[in-house]
Amino acid sequence: MNRPLPAPPSCSRPRRTITERDICPICNHIFPPQSPGSDEDAREAHIRVCIERHATRRPGASSQSTPSERLRMLTFVATEKDCLGTDGVQSECSICMEEYEVGAELARLECLCKFHKTCILGWFDRKEECPVHKVT
Repeated sequence: MNRPLPAPPSCSRPRRTITERDICPICNHIFPPQSPGSDEDAREAHIRVCIERHATRRPGASSQSTPSERLRMLTFVATEKDCLGTDGVQSECSICMEEYEVGAELARLECLCKFHKTCILGWFDRKEECPVHKVT
């Protein structure tokens, strides 16, 4: 006997829509909802803590640190949200000036700047500072 399945019960309250801006780019946890008119300080602080936590050196690591350890670089594979700026325009690496592509290996520095991993490692061979925030 073929009987139609019963319809699922309706929810009394609507589900919260989670956008990519509501997800931490480092740990992928969902940020608490923002109240209207609130600033980004809490989210930025959370991201800084995540970068600090992920970039700390492991116990027993060599005493000679690499530039990426000194500058606390976090590497990751680019997703669609990493390739677009907040204005929806395609983002580009400020070292090579090429647009980021989904699947590319990127690196984010403690200052939250991001680059192609190969570009920033090449930069670190010449200078051990962020190319955007370098001291003049």
